[in-house]
Amino acid sequence: MNCMGMNIESILSGGDRVGSHRTRATAKDLLNDLKKKLPTYLPMTGNPDAVEKVAIEYIQEVILNAAWYVKNIRRARRVRNFYIALYVLLLIGIPLALLSLGSRLSGSLSPGTPWVSQVVLGLTIVIALQQMGNTIMDAHQRFGVWWKTAAALKTIWYTTLSTWEDADSNAAGKGVGDFVLDLKASIAKARALVCDEQQDFFNSLTRPFPDILNILSTTSKSVRGLITDNLPDQTTAAAAAGKAQQEIARQQAVVNQLDALISDATARQANAPGDTVKVATIQQELDALALQRAAAVKAKITAFGDLAGAHA
Repeated sequence: MNCMGMNIESILSGGDRVGSHRTRATAKDLLNDLKKKLPTYLPMTGNPDAVEKVAIEYIQEVILNAAWYVKNIRRARRVRNFYIALYVLLLIGIPLALLSLGSRLSGSLSPGTPWVSQVVLGLTIVIALQQMGNTIMDAHQRFGVWWKTAAALKTIWYTTLSTWEDADSNAAGKGVGDFVLDLKASIAKARALVCDEQQDFFNSLTRPFPDILNILSTTSKSVRGLITDNLPDQTTAAAAAGKAQQEIARQQAVVNQLDALISDATARQANAPGDTVKVATIQQELDALALQRAAAVKAKITAFGDLAGAHA
């Protein structure tokens, strides 16, 4: 995205304007504004290529990274607020659904009654949505970490500005060489901040989205147990076989989902041969996915055993 005509302050206050790509081309578009702010050590013309290269790298690592966090803080806050509203609605809806269920349980019932399955499905969806909302909301609460990183990056920028803004500043008596060394030190600090934030992100999340299949399965069992625990046991071999077949299909869907995630992570790892931190992070992700896949395969084999037992 072209940032020509924009200044650094406007980008730091409205990070969404710079887009998602913190490219060198975008940084070059902001170079003139940096020169206007640091005219003594970075004049508009006559700078050695090496100095401008470091200045562009500084913009990319400090300014554009800070703007990226500003943009994502806004987005995360909107998503979090949406799920808070959804959470409140579900907290109101679930008790009402249970009250309605209690009135219907007043007669003589059995687990085979047609409406029981409908109630189980309805409550499963409601409770699963509530749990999924909690999971996603927790993930987006990490915008606090983004805020901290953005504030630290902005501090680097304001320190640079106050130190090198003019010849009468704290940098009085220092030369361009000192200025370049300070920019390089700031670049290293910015990279360390971003690296720490990324490592924290991957340490706190095993996958980028909640396991919906697992949530639905676990919740469905709990809800059905709530309804049928005190009802006559009329489970038949056919019902047991049907349940086993459903479990086999569910676990196969989980395996397919994990295979797709493993393929995607493997491709991302292959495309980052020189980035050791990224490769190691993706390897941790692959290891976690492999463990989940093994568990799903084991559950599928167990379900096959249950199916065979039902037919015995």
